[in-house]
Parts: sequence; structure tokens; C-alpha cells
Amino acid sequence: MRRIADRSINDQRAAMSDLVVERLDALVAFTEEEATRGPEKYCRDIEQRHHTLCCEDIDCIRAHRS
Repeated sequence: MRRIADRSINDQRAAMSDLVVERLDALVAFTEEEATRGPEKYCRDIEQRHHTLCCEDIDCIRAHRS
């Protein structure tokens, strides 16, 4: 019986990981798209490579996804 409960928790963790990756992907895409439009804030974020931190987080989450 315990394995069923554990599996449910693992499924929830995997779903949460997927959600975080999805949101980080969306943030990176939004930042890159806005930077092409020219607002200084987004251009500066790209120049300072903030989006690469999100990409590194995505890679880490995917590597450790349960």
C-alpha cells in the first residue's frame, strides 16, 4: 500500500517539475521576444545573460526530475 502512496507523491513531484520547466521556458521566450522589440530592460537582461540562468535551471530540473 505504501508504494501506491509514494508513486502518487512522485507523480506530483514530476508534474511540478514539468510545470516549473514550462514556466521558465516561457520566461526565456518572453524575455528574448521583448528584447527584439527594443525595450532597454529586456535588452540589458539578455546582455547580462539572465536568460542563461533560467536555461541552466531548466537543465538541472530535467536532470534531477523524479
